[in-house]
Amino acid sequence: MIIVMLTLTVNLNNALYVRTNHANTKAHVQIVADMLYNDLTQAGYRATRPVFTILCSNDIEFKGDIDNNGLADTIRYYTVPNGSSYKLYRKVNGGTVLEVGKNFSSITFQYYKLKGKITSNPDSVKAVRANIVMSVEGATEGFTTATKDIKIYPSNL
Repeated sequence: MIIVMLTLTVNLNNALYVRTNHANTKAHVQIVADMLYNDLTQAGYRATRPVFTILCSNDIEFKGDIDNNGLADTIRYYTVPNGSSYKLYRKVNGGTVLEVGKNFSSITFQYYKLKGKITSNPDSVKAVRANIVMSVEGATEGFTTATKDIKIYPSNL
């Protein structure tokens, strides 16, 4: 009976650990998605053309007044490999680089024209899709990743 109780306790503790890690990972991915969404909705606001200066699957740079001070800012998000995962960095106006997060399985950007076709032409971008995937530490089955897929339609493009 004691062995059964100990086994059950260990299994419940492990399940709690994995669920807590999943909730924390999901929250982290949501925060990154919110940051990207808030910045990208301002793309083109008070900015000169071209708005987008870098369009890569793991690197995006654009102009927009993100702090509403009347001047267009240059915002860049890019990933850097970190072993088997990636780190995401954010840079505003060429200033200090901020590490937004690490241990991402992938972060990818896609760019769309007005009618929904994928584009690589900075002048024809009307929407940006960001897909963020992060592995849950300690999870071996069930909820092994947290994913957020957002499509942003900046109104100033």
